[in-house]
Amino acid sequence: ISNVTANYVKTPEEIRDCLERQVISPVLWEDSIRLMIKDGTTKFYEIGPGKILTGLLQRIDKTKEVYNYGN
Repeated sequence: ISNVTANYVKTPEEIRDCLERQVISPVLWEDSIRLMIKDGTTKFYEIGPGKILTGLLQRIDKTKEVYNYGN
């Protein structure tokens, strides 16, 4: 899922385009997470220091399992 389009990226050309646009485009993180939830994702993992994304995800949907590694 591209954070530029909040949609699945399927071809090398789409990947290249999204990576280029990522530098100057807003991050559609919440839309990307909502797509993952809609498609059945029930567990999320945040890897690295801090729990910012874990907190944001819990605001979107408290019923999902969120694991944080790196503290």
